Amino acid sequence: MSSFNRISGNHKQGGALQQLSSLLGQTMRLENVADLKGGLPTIPINDLRGEEAAAYPREDCVLRRSLAALYRLIDMRGWTHSIYNHISARCTTNPNHFLINPFGLLYHEIQASSLVKIDANGNIVDQGSSVLGVNKAGWTLHSALHSARKDINCIIHVHLADVIAVSCLRAGLMPVSPEAIELVSNHGVRYHEYRGILVDEAERSSIVKDLGSKAKVLFLRNHGVAVTASSIPEAWYLVKRVIAACQTQDSAVQLTDGQVDQSEEIGSNVIDQNKNGHTSVNGKAGSDNGDISWTPAELEFEAEMRVLDSAGFRTGHVYRQPNLLRRTHPGSSWPGDTYGDQITGADLLTTDFSTNEFSGVEDLAAAEAAGAEQVSRLVSSIKQFS
Repeated sequence: MSSFNRISGNHKQGGALQQLSSLLGQTMRLENVADLKGGLPTIPINDLRGEEAAAYPREDCVLRRSLAALYRLIDMRGWTHSIYNHISARCTTNPNHFLINPFGLLYHEIQASSLVKIDANGNIVDQGSSVLGVNKAGWTLHSALHSARKDINCIIHVHLADVIAVSCLRAGLMPVSPEAIELVSNHGVRYHEYRGILVDEAERSSIVKDLGSKAKVLFLRNHGVAVTASSIPEAWYLVKRVIAACQTQDSAVQLTDGQVDQSEEIGSNVIDQNKNGHTSVNGKAGSDNGDISWTPAELEFEAEMRVLDSAGFRTGHVYRQPNLLRRTHPGSSWPGDTYGDQITGADLLTTDFSTNEFSGVEDLAAAEAAGAEQVSRLVSSIKQFS
């Protein structure tokens, strides 16, 4: 066993009250978010329909929906900072164009149509549905990283208290949890000396140098973290682990007065498990016949899309496994003798009747047929009540 040096003699101050405050802050975060928005109507993520959807290439529509859904996931976790912080994605139709949030909207207000398209030089290519511009500081950070690394297709920047606390420590992120070990060993963690709001173009070269050519996590000292990824699902996968690792480390430092132990043997085992332990026995996961290969990030992201769609957020996500949405849930089925005659809450959410779009169905004719069939089943079920 190896022991880390004492981080600070002051961590113990505050004692039980500090620990209780930290615990409640972590467990009540989602409840607080729900309370604040309890009286607000649900804002659909996918608002691209009709002529609006036709104005974009299909690839752009898919990207806009996925990025807007990512904003909603971050918001639901309470990982936002008012209108600040940013998530960006590289456009598949033009690698020199990027989507980013308009400066002024809260994360739960962002929809597919409101995202702003900007080029590598900072010029707005597509204003989106809002009349707002792009935050210069956010663009400086994101454009620097996107321009330097063509493998980076999505960037999430957050500065939560737990993350800032770790960024302030000289030791940085320590391998005291499975998430931290995975990040440090498999994805690369680097650090940048933050010098204030990123509006100075001279900062670009420094940021790029500190991230390096392969790392995916860049802590900004005393400020937060930038998570870089090859895809939106991977960005979600990584940011969840960064935040979990920081929360665990902060709690461990407080409870042990900075004396945190880590077994090198356990660390190496965790690394091996993270590399090889996320697939099924046959090396694949997903469909019944095992013909779909998934990454852990893709599995997690699709699961989160099911959560959003089941809650009525209408993601517009094209599911690789749409059958998972139509399983019967207790208390959610409509009258019927067999499963084939039942309609679940998830059934109703998989079809967007206003856009003739059926999640998981590529062909428009098939989508229209599927939508018409579900409408017919819905009408028949309702008639049974009369």
